[in-house]
Amino acid sequence: MYNFYMRFRFLIILVIFSSVVLACHHHRKNILPVFATPFGEIQKGAPRALVMSVLGNPRNIKQPGIIEIWHYYFGQNEDSFVYFVNGKVIDIRDSQGKSTLIEQKP
Repeated sequence: MYNFYMRFRFLIILVIFSSVVLACHHHRKNILPVFATPFGEIQKGAPRALVMSVLGNPRNIKQPGIIEIWHYYFGQNEDSFVYFVNGKVIDIRDSQGKSTLIEQKP
């Protein structure tokens, strides 16, 4: 009886541990890059509506080819350019053309 109890206990601990490891692995794979803006962070892949809720209406919209570019002006030297493909954010750049991507730490 004792041997059965020990095996059962080991099996339960193994199942719980495996579930935690799988959940952590799945969570890490789904972390998307995040861009910094003057009014909050925007995740890569965010739709237009979310960008408008964070930044408001763009000052200018250009669509050279498949890329759509929204220009925001927040004051002196505080421009942001939001790049979309198929209605999803692919990049956000500042007035110097540098990506505002925040480094993701694993």
